[in-house]
Amino acid sequence: TTGDVTVAYAEGQKFLAGNYFESTDGAFFLGDLTRDLCHVTEYCRFDLTSVTVPLQGINLDGGIHNIRIRNAEVLPENTSRKFQLQVGGQWRTIEAPEGDDTLFGSGVTPYYDFRVVLRGDQWAMPVLDLGFSEVEV
Repeated sequence: TTGDVTVAYAEGQKFLAGNYFESTDGAFFLGDLTRDLCHVTEYCRFDLTSVTVPLQGINLDGGIHNIRIRNAEVLPENTSRKFQLQVGGQWRTIEAPEGDDTLFGSGVTPYYDFRVVLRGDQWAMPVLDLGFSEVEV
């Protein structure tokens, strides 16, 4: 690899689950039975697999006709992120890219409650970086 990689190794009888091999050309490998590479696997487990996060309401004097959301996010497989507006007392999902023409009705409503619903499983959840996100109305 050409990246900046740092590894540690265990000597002697401290880690007995493998062998350490070195290679300079990728074809010939030299093994050392007295050393092993060490690694740590970091993971987490989510107790909640669906989280609703209330966001600041959306307001535009004169009424909202359209909305554009740009956000920094990571969406692992089997997860979802849905932005929603409260329209007529019900939460409706903002679909992308074409959307729902009836979402904003006649476009005269100046304020909507706004939220995001994050869904995943016990091992993966979506991640949003709200510091690098913006909403344009």
